Amino acid sequence: MEVPGRKRQKGTSTVDITLCEPCSQDGETFPAEAFCSVCREFLCKTCSNVHRKLRATKSHALLDKSNITTPMRLKPDEQESIEPCEIHPKESIKYFCSTHQTLTCGHCLAFEHRSCDITLISEISKDFKDGLEHGYVYRVIDRLIKDIDACVSNVENRIELVKKLGTNEINKLRMYRDEVTQYFEEREKSLLKKVRQLKANDETMLDSLTPKCNNLKSKVETILSQLKELEGNNSQFFIKGRRALPHLRSLQSALVDIKKETCVQQYLFIKDPLTEKLLASTTGLGIVEKTSELKTAESTPYYTSTSNTRTTATKADTGVPARCDQNKSRQKERRSVSAKNRQTEPHVDPVASIKFKPPSNTEDSYRTSMLGAALTFKPSADTEDIHLTSMLDAAIKVKPPSDTEDCYLTSMLLLPGERLLLVDCNNDTVMMMALQTSSLVSQISMPGTPWDLCLLPRAMVAVTMPNIKSIQYMETEGHLSLLGNSIKVRDECYGIGYLNGRIVVSYNGGRVEMIDLNGKTIKMIDSTCSGRPAFEDPCFVEIIGEGHNAVIYVSDSKMHTITKFDTDLRIIQTFKEHALRQPTGMSAIGNQLLICGYTSNNILSLDMSTGQMKQLLIDEKEILQPCSVCYCPHLKKLYVICYMFGNADLNNTVFVYKMPK
Repeated sequence: MEVPGRKRQKGTSTVDITLCEPCSQDGETFPAEAFCSVCREFLCKTCSNVHRKLRATKSHALLDKSNITTPMRLKPDEQESIEPCEIHPKESIKYFCSTHQTLTCGHCLAFEHRSCDITLISEISKDFKDGLEHGYVYRVIDRLIKDIDACVSNVENRIELVKKLGTNEINKLRMYRDEVTQYFEEREKSLLKKVRQLKANDETMLDSLTPKCNNLKSKVETILSQLKELEGNNSQFFIKGRRALPHLRSLQSALVDIKKETCVQQYLFIKDPLTEKLLASTTGLGIVEKTSELKTAESTPYYTSTSNTRTTATKADTGVPARCDQNKSRQKERRSVSAKNRQTEPHVDPVASIKFKPPSNTEDSYRTSMLGAALTFKPSADTEDIHLTSMLDAAIKVKPPSDTEDCYLTSMLLLPGERLLLVDCNNDTVMMMALQTSSLVSQISMPGTPWDLCLLPRAMVAVTMPNIKSIQYMETEGHLSLLGNSIKVRDECYGIGYLNGRIVVSYNGGRVEMIDLNGKTIKMIDSTCSGRPAFEDPCFVEIIGEGHNAVIYVSDSKMHTITKFDTDLRIIQTFKEHALRQPTGMSAIGNQLLICGYTSNNILSLDMSTGQMKQLLIDEKEILQPCSVCYCPHLKKLYVICYMFGNADLNNTVFVYKMPK
């Protein structure tokens, strides 16, 4: 049966002409010029003009001839869409606008899509079902279901992680509380023992005086009774009385001695000011602080840490590393002429002046932590795990041929671009080495004997020179060059670190200062802090973090301690380990602090979140008297420098250890 409004050519099935449907019903054949999307009829020019004028149909959307090149007659009613339009709920969605890629109803066509390319959904739905888009929809659904299942699994894993994380932190808190409780119980026992001992001594002494007093009283009463018996005989009374006087004076003297012995030892319990400060603190025991969020389900949770077993082996003291030779000044005079010619690169004349504008003894570590400040249970989210065993990968000889003396490498610093700065205090030089090629690329002579260095903004470096009591600024971009005048300080300065536009410096004799970049003292802590030695020989400084959350670590080679400060130079915690003797250089790697033990011949790793120390095994052998350690995360290599008097091979070498994967 022919579809109304269509005229077919003989012998073919294709439609050649679309005819006006109202005229076709009257037996007339006029070509269609428009299509009414509401009436779903093809109209000739005359009918379309009438359609636009009638009140009932003038709001209908008419598609012109250019948009009705494909048949737009609806298929049988069972194929018609009954899905309501979102904009016009009483109308059904029947058309697809390919111009805007939207589903529309008749009303939408009348007001918003008059000039668009409109297709009848019933005409294109079969092609959609049989085409590639149909399969794509199912693939998207399948992938989405898999992603949802993966998300559900991830959520379940995170729930388990949260449970373990909470349990772990609660256990840590309770363990720490138990340590604090145990400490106070021990202190209570010690104080009670002292009080009981004083009380017992006084009671014993006083108990011994009672018989003496009774004895004196008995003697006096005897003399009194004898005198009363002789009161009727004046001569005998006189004689007895005169004889009794010396005895009475002796008894008086004995009584005076007894009275002296009745002076008991007074004592008073005095509250510890640090404990009082702790009780007034709102951060007692510690705080719980949020860290970076775990981004993926595969991330290793930080609660699965390694064993907390402590190393207890001790090494004999073999002496402190010599800071500067006693004959350094004479050696410097002999080498002053040749030293100027030892630079591998031309020397840049320093600027006349330069001004920098800064931007806006405890035995147990838990005791100092408890009485000093709060412990933060804050593992680092980006901590790089340093394995406890590493293998020797290379031994780089760094002594330049121009140097007449063997090296004494005291400190090193990792620079951007895999470059390493080395301080040679025996030759009064600073060297820069390229780690990729293990070659010396620059060397510069210093105006004094350098000891330690730290990185400043804009690729600058500050170097301490204790023998001339100054700090020298240096440029490291390209090649090494000195910058301007040095900063004069009061005493021999050794360790140095940069923090928030300021410099933290340690001095010989036990003092740590925070100064600005022009040398003005801002804060200071000396060796007599809080009535007890804070340190005696603070030789190196390491600063971790930025802003007010930063912390400062100072190594003391005489007290064998690592002291942790806040940004106001207040002691937070003191670490002491039997396996660490005479600590020297330190280097931070993620949440770990590597510490060189000079006379214990080892390198220890301090977990900065728990305060636990573990020994780093280097090639399963001892490392001889390390001075400084540095880790390059890009190359996955550890760099160590050592010093032993008279051992040229050791002193002129940078040892490179490869960390196992």
